[in-house]
Amino acid sequence: MKGAWFYMKSKDKISLEKMVAYAKELESYITGMDYDAFSEDSKTINACAFLIGQLGELTTVISSEAQSMYTEIPWRNIKGMRNRIIHDYDNVDFIVLWKTVSESIPQLLNTIQTTLDKTPQEE
Repeated sequence: MKGAWFYMKSKDKISLEKMVAYAKELESYITGMDYDAFSEDSKTINACAFLIGQLGELTTVISSEAQSMYTEIPWRNIKGMRNRIIHDYDNVDFIVLWKTVSESIPQLLNTIQTTLDKTPQEE
């Protein structure tokens, strides 16, 4: 955490907790899968794309103060991936989606959980 003490607003905490839940759900969807299995499973692809969209939507409700404080969370990347999926779904690159879910999501989950654990909550 940077600078002076920052108390996380309850709205931000709830949104980050939702992000954790979505990230865990994404991880569960691909457990035991490799890229080949993923790329042939349209239900998993669609479910993962939907949840990544939900993660991106949550970036719009988290306060700018929290986003400025928690720069270790890649806010712009999360929203950018959401925009690519929502606005150009037919051209989503499955390799990029796979790498996002299999590599970036576990890192994001760890980062958000660490943020929640270390930040005092608004009373």
